[in-house]
Amino acid sequence: MRRKKAQVWFPDFIFAFLLFVLALTMSIKFITNTFPDSGYAALLEDSERISETFMSQGAPINWTNETVIKIGLLTDKKFDPNKMNNLTNMTYSVVRDRLTTRYDFFMFIKDPVAPHNISHSFGHPAVSIIDNSTVVISALEYDNLVKIDRFITINDSIGILAVYIWD
Repeated sequence: MRRKKAQVWFPDFIFAFLLFVLALTMSIKFITNTFPDSGYAALLEDSERISETFMSQGAPINWTNETVIKIGLLTDKKFDPNKMNNLTNMTYSVVRDRLTTRYDFFMFIKDPVAPHNISHSFGHPAVSIIDNSTVVISALEYDNLVKIDRFITINDSIGILAVYIWD
């Protein structure tokens, strides 16, 4: 009786190898995308907390630079320009310490009357504003960047409070 010997053809081998590499690549991509970047998750959580802090009354309610415990920009659920003036009179490092964040930030308020104009801003000195309408962050070096927009009442109109946070 004759025994048949197995044959391996070169095209079969190449096809099987490519199929294996494709399956391995897809598996690795699936596994790495399943687990989110913990640095980004912490940054996102901090950005939500900081924007929420700005959207509060602060503590004490009528805080000044000397008495501030928690920085908030609202009084009776409306933007308070006096609190914004107090904020801009503080140094960036002091505000960052009061916000208890390790990340850099920049916040600005878009004017409700002229929505393309930025009426107030505060934050990292490397961020600039051109023509009161464009925030320039190109000078920054960061791994992750989060922007949070919140609606804010300014003189019975609705403006936008925007907060950029990066690491």
